[in-house]
Amino acid sequence: MKIKILSVAVLTGLTVLIYSGIKNNQEEVSKVSYEARETETNNASAKGAAEYWSSIRGSVENGTINDEDYNKVLQQVQNRRSSRADGIGLEFEPIGPTNIGGRTRGLVIDINDPNIIYAASVTGGFFRSLNGGNTWTTSFGKEKILTTSWLTQASDGTLYLATGASSFELAGSSENGNSTPKEPGKGIMKSMNQGLTWTFLKSTEVVDTDQRFRTINEIKISPIDPDIIAVATSRGLQMSFDAGVTWVDDLICNTGSANPFTGDINSLEFSLDGKKLWVGSDDGRFFYLNNVSATNSCGFVQALTDDGWVAGSRRMKLSASVIDPLKVYVALTDAGDVLIDIVESVDGGKTFNSINPNVPYSNPNFDLFGSGQAWYDLLFKVVPHPSDATRENMWIGGVDLWRYDGNWTQAAVGGRANGGHNPFFVHVDHHIMAYNKSNPSELYFGNDGGVFKSLDGGYEFFDVNKGYMTSQFYSIDIGNFDYVIGGTQDNGCIIVSPLRPGDSDFGAVVFNENITNGDGFDCVVSNIANVKYTSAQYNNVGRGLIVDVKGGAACGQYCDDQGHFYTKLALWETKNDPTSKFFIDFEVDTVADAIDLGTGIRKTFSGKIEPVQSAAEVIISSIEIGTIDDRLVYDGQGGFSGAGKGTFDETTMEFSVTFDTPPQLNAKVNAYYTSNYKAGSVLNIESQTERLPIQHILSTSLEPGDVEKIQDPVQSIIAMSTSRECLSGQSHASRNCSGRASGILLGRNAINTTEELNWLYVPGGSGYRMVFSDNGDKLFASIGGSIDRLNGLNDVYTQADAENVTRTRISGFTGIVTGISIHPNDPETLIVTTGNYGVTASHVYIVTGAMGANPIVKDVGGDLPSFPVYDAIFDVTNPDRVILGTDMGVWATEDIWASSVTYTEENETIGNFPVIDVDQQTLPHGEATNREIIYLGTHGRGIWKSGSVVTGITPDLTTAKVWESQIKLFPNPAKSNIQVEYTVVNPDEVSMKIYSIAGNVMKVITPSALEGENSINVPVNDLPSGSYFINLIDGNSQKVAKFIKM
Repeated sequence: MKIKILSVAVLTGLTVLIYSGIKNNQEEVSKVSYEARETETNNASAKGAAEYWSSIRGSVENGTINDEDYNKVLQQVQNRRSSRADGIGLEFEPIGPTNIGGRTRGLVIDINDPNIIYAASVTGGFFRSLNGGNTWTTSFGKEKILTTSWLTQASDGTLYLATGASSFELAGSSENGNSTPKEPGKGIMKSMNQGLTWTFLKSTEVVDTDQRFRTINEIKISPIDPDIIAVATSRGLQMSFDAGVTWVDDLICNTGSANPFTGDINSLEFSLDGKKLWVGSDDGRFFYLNNVSATNSCGFVQALTDDGWVAGSRRMKLSASVIDPLKVYVALTDAGDVLIDIVESVDGGKTFNSINPNVPYSNPNFDLFGSGQAWYDLLFKVVPHPSDATRENMWIGGVDLWRYDGNWTQAAVGGRANGGHNPFFVHVDHHIMAYNKSNPSELYFGNDGGVFKSLDGGYEFFDVNKGYMTSQFYSIDIGNFDYVIGGTQDNGCIIVSPLRPGDSDFGAVVFNENITNGDGFDCVVSNIANVKYTSAQYNNVGRGLIVDVKGGAACGQYCDDQGHFYTKLALWETKNDPTSKFFIDFEVDTVADAIDLGTGIRKTFSGKIEPVQSAAEVIISSIEIGTIDDRLVYDGQGGFSGAGKGTFDETTMEFSVTFDTPPQLNAKVNAYYTSNYKAGSVLNIESQTERLPIQHILSTSLEPGDVEKIQDPVQSIIAMSTSRECLSGQSHASRNCSGRASGILLGRNAINTTEELNWLYVPGGSGYRMVFSDNGDKLFASIGGSIDRLNGLNDVYTQADAENVTRTRISGFTGIVTGISIHPNDPETLIVTTGNYGVTASHVYIVTGAMGANPIVKDVGGDLPSFPVYDAIFDVTNPDRVILGTDMGVWATEDIWASSVTYTEENETIGNFPVIDVDQQTLPHGEATNREIIYLGTHGRGIWKSGSVVTGITPDLTTAKVWESQIKLFPNPAKSNIQVEYTVVNPDEVSMKIYSIAGNVMKVITPSALEGENSINVPVNDLPSGSYFINLIDGNSQKVAKFIKM
């Protein structure tokens, strides 16, 4: 939020806003190879994410989501939907990234049409493509549960989708007490119309008395009978022989018993002819069934170590031969989550041997699972050889991706999103693949970057994510134009900006030099200077230009803080800080204004003395013209003395001089003079930050030799949490920080890119959510279930100052505090949200008197269902209205101050996906083109925005879809001319106006138009560099487009 403070030093007018100085960087996104350093952090990344979600979603007691709590919330939501009144009517539209996918564990090529591809994102739901992955669409979003773990298709075309999280999603089963929350599944959904609509298989729905399908790892269907379905669950093998009407669970029995085996089934596979079924469990056992039949109770046989089976596996993956019905392959990983072996059986599972040749363990590049994360990502599949029907290829992937086609080869270089045009790039963290049965050279891969494709059997690759909008955001921040940046799971920090090349809804991944780039977390964007901060896990923070995809490290000795997985940032900035302790020295000295350069021949030079400062009163007797060694001195009578002659007009300040000897080649010819300044006059100077203009009123007169210290009002602070203080010479990267325990770091002058940050440590605990007060003097930081208010930050410029910061604890919340937002009109009022399922009290609170000694906390949860709430805002257009981001989409209330607060669901256009961050542009018109627009960051469906609450503004910016280009123009960006193509209905009432970002009319055009399609060439070479809107008025209708003048 911004404040305006009147002080002796004030900024001149409005800073040229938004695009001024922002470079339209045309570089390709860097092709990041997956370095060893990142490999080490990747396992910790997956586990860190699990622990993070455990803390904000799981119960406060043990970090798990209990079925009773989750089912209660689902019922509450269902009750509200069946009886709810009309909501506020918020409508959202997706803004991207539409070219970067998220974690995908379900991938199917349609059995009848290989151009139809189905994909299931873990938290983004079901998508389908009708053109081989070139584009994707979805109508999936209002189902009861949107988390998915597996997707498959029967030979009759029926699709089956497993809901909830698999055992592999969060380092194992929460039932086993590892304190990681799992999305409890609600059973299996099926579609009989190629994924257009879905219904639950009634027999699989999870209820209190039947938990069999709560956690599903795989679903496989007999290749010869679509009614035979095998499901690998965390509670044993479930099989149906009537297309899911009924189920049997006693085909695998405990040793020496008729009791069904209820352990966690990792993987299963039917033989090529459908007569056999193979099953692997997470306790390292392998079972085989020779006769797939419902009557074959306890018919599975366990493979024995005496017969070559390798014991000690934790997770395994099975894949049947595509040419031999007796052959099955198994990839085995151990308790350390690294590969043990790949074994094969050629007799239906009775005996096993290691494959030959086995994987190249001795190859230094063979590092499938980094420091151990096979529990999370394990792809293993046998596919037909593209050109020889008697052979088969094998694929195995984790962090890396390897192919066997007679030789073991690393098939692709890993990395995160946006591999550019590298044909060997495939995103890391591999989960699933599929092949076209009619053309085995056509392969699809599902990973943490969405969907990738190969047309040549896996030798070259490209991503096919257009429209597969499934990015999992942790947070977002917005600029003062239609720009959003956010941190994502496994895809870094992604920019969605109209200034980036390509489609405006495409994302670009930021890469910061010299630090780890992995998961993306908090990002902050300046609305004053051309600078942004992005972050990866463990406090790896980078700084760069706003639309630039490259930056440099900005975390200093606090980079690579292994005690802080989630990097938390907050930025405060102002153009007018009356408490600023930064000063600029204005020295009244001799000025040397450049006139020209000597040529060694030319003797005569002319010009005009025009002081930079309009308040300067030039001392006429001080005027000299010449070089540093040879000058002509004004004689006070209209002429010059010295080795030459000349004239000077004291009225116009114009001069002309001729030297006896021509100035030497390249010698600078200057006009030298000094000035006086009267008290009350105004100086125009530049801030140390971005050279922003400052006006200063003199309180006393100045003469040559005087120095005026002028306060620099442009101030900024960035805050970051840390697990430990680093003393002099120490760094987290060196693992030797021995200072005080967790605290908050402050970096003064954060938006001044000419200086390195000097991090100052404030003791007393780190913060999860951090928000500065309007004036920057206080910082609200959530610590567990409380909020600490840090006081006195306006005085913090040194470490000694940081020691004087005090803390005020604000308590009275239930659950971990997940969001803090300040009222736009009352800095004493906060809206606070809390997370965690199982919290029976409120998840939404109002804090009044927040700046005082005794803040008051009030429960305003009203009738809101008991799901976690991650963020909230007061609507700047109506601050009584509060908009929430929750675990089940967007909810809102029209009156947060009501005696009984009523909330409504606002998910009609977005679906009930987790909304992690809610932002609204609160800057006034003239300082932001996206005033009042609301933005959402979702964990699974990318970024969305809404103009539903936007009030009336200038004519070219009034519509809710203002940022959608409604006129075709090119080139864009443009240097001299733009070609505008447009369609009109009322040719006699057509006019065009070009507006600056500040809303000023820069040019009026009255084209000669005909009804229908028209085209006009518009000169723009006279416009300053920057961004503009062209507004077409056609009778009573308007259309708008945005362009950049280079």
